[in-house]
Parts: sequence; structure tokens; C-alpha cells
Amino acid sequence: MTTTAYRELKLDGIGVLWCTISQQKESAVLPADGCTDLILRDDALVVAGPSTQAFIGRSGEQGVTLGLRFLPGTADAALGMPLGRLRDLHFDAADVLTPDAQQRGLSLLRQLRDASTPEAKRIACVDLAAEYAHPSAGRKWVAVAHDAAGRGEAAWMLAQRLASSERHMHRRMVASFGYGYTTLRRVVRAERARVMLATGLNPTETAHRAGYSDQSHLSRELQRLAGTTPSSLFAPVPWG
Repeated sequence: MTTTAYRELKLDGIGVLWCTISQQKESAVLPADGCTDLILRDDALVVAGPSTQAFIGRSGEQGVTLGLRFLPGTADAALGMPLGRLRDLHFDAADVLTPDAQQRGLSLLRQLRDASTPEAKRIACVDLAAEYAHPSAGRKWVAVAHDAAGRGEAAWMLAQRLASSERHMHRRMVASFGYGYTTLRRVVRAERARVMLATGLNPTETAHRAGYSDQSHLSRELQRLAGTTPSSLFAPVPWG
């Protein structure tokens, strides 16, 4: 599967714009990242709900497949809908978005797909970012939750800092993230472990530093969340 130059184009406060070009239908195992995607595939708009387990991703039958990957905790505001029922599922946009939201998504992603010059692509990206940027007021708690998950903070501690009960915090997270705080911690921890393994840290040390009880725990979590094993990700640094 060939990737274009804007596979990793970040849109501040929103997420990542991605694009693939394939001459034939392809599929691959993709790790859970907790994100929600709005995808234009074969000229049809698809909403990929928040991923909390490894899944099979596929390209279109032909041409360009592109999408916008929303940062965890932002898609509900951008798409105007709670995310709880979308977790780990893919939907035709018409089944979950309002007609107006579906048409705006189609129009903006088609504009980007069909842009023929660098300037036209730039304008299309600006339009896309402007459409899905959301007010920051009242959303600081999302960044606080991300930070807490990265440090492995307990749920009760985060709830206390948010001046909330754990039950209320869970409901709030399910609406905005599509899953609860414990799942966010697992997704963040697995991503941290994947990076450690890819940079040459052995599985035993990775399990310890990433906060797993042991290597077996690491293996079980990566199998579920990344669809692979620590040994498959481990890239030992060569001698010399």
C-alpha cells in the first residue's frame, strides 16, 4: 500500500489527516489508538468508531482512500454526536450522522481528494481544519485525562482532580471518547510499549517500564490492542 505525503499531516487540536493510494483492494492489521476516523473510501463516507482493539483496515477498491483521524476525546464535538455506541465499529456515515453533517464531510474530503495542485490541497486542508475545529471552552478536561492516562494515574485520582465522581467521569468519557478511563490507560500504555520495543528495548524491560505486571501481561495486551506480539515488534539495536 503506497502512502502520500500527507499521511501524517497534523491538524492542530483536531487530529491527523491521512491518505493511501492503492491499485487494488488491500487489508492490514491496525493497532488500537483510541481514535475516531471520518473516511472517504470509494466515494462513500464512513465513520470508524473509537478503536480499542486491533482491527483489519482496508483500502478502497481503487484510487485514493483518505480520512481525518480525530484525537481521542474530540470527535464527539467535531461530529456533533456521542461516541459510546460507535466503539470498535464502522458505519456508513448516513447511519450515524445528520444529513447536513454527512454532506459537509463528503464535500470537504472530495475537495481534498480531487485537488490537483499543491495550492488547491493547501486550501482544502485549511477548509477541512476550519470545519472540524471545535471550541476549547469546557474541553480542558480532555487534555487532563490524556495526561493522567499517560502517567498511569488511578481513576479515583483523576475524578478527584476533575471535581467529579468516578461514575460521572465514566459517563462523560464514554460520550466524548467512546470508552472509559481504564481503556484509555490501556491504549496509551500499549502505544508506549510499542514505541519502546521498536526502538530496541527488550520485551522484559519494556513490560517493566511500561507498567505491565510481567512479560506475559504485555504479550496479552499487545495481542488484543495491536494484533501482534512483543517479539514481532522488538527491533534489537545491532552491535558495532
